[in-house]
Amino acid sequence: MNELFAILHSADRGQRWHVEFDGDFIVVASKDATCDAARALFARGHTGKCTMLDAETGMARFCFDIDKLAGLKTEEGPHGPRFVKIRKETVVDRPRTAETPVGYTRPRTDKDSVVATTTGEI
Repeated sequence: MNELFAILHSADRGQRWHVEFDGDFIVVASKDATCDAARALFARGHTGKCTMLDAETGMARFCFDIDKLAGLKTEEGPHGPRFVKIRKETVVDRPRTAETPVGYTRPRTDKDSVVATTTGEI
């Protein structure tokens, strides 16, 4: 196994990142560039170590094992970012949705408040 090298480019003043490998951008505008790059390299059949180099300085920014990092993502934890396993979305993880269907209107009752609005001049 040879060690692979990828180049990390800043896309949005450090908020999003592009990753270049063998002249192609394998990750574009990612907030989780290292994990996304590991998944992209793993999908291309690469395994082993990868060193991510800074595009501006040429210095090593990250060194990671493609096999291990491909199954992880970064998540904000109570004390800063951390790596967590990728898992399928569960009912608890899903955003809340409306309880009633869109367009549903219920009949008004005597207990409902009515707000008067005016248009034009008073």
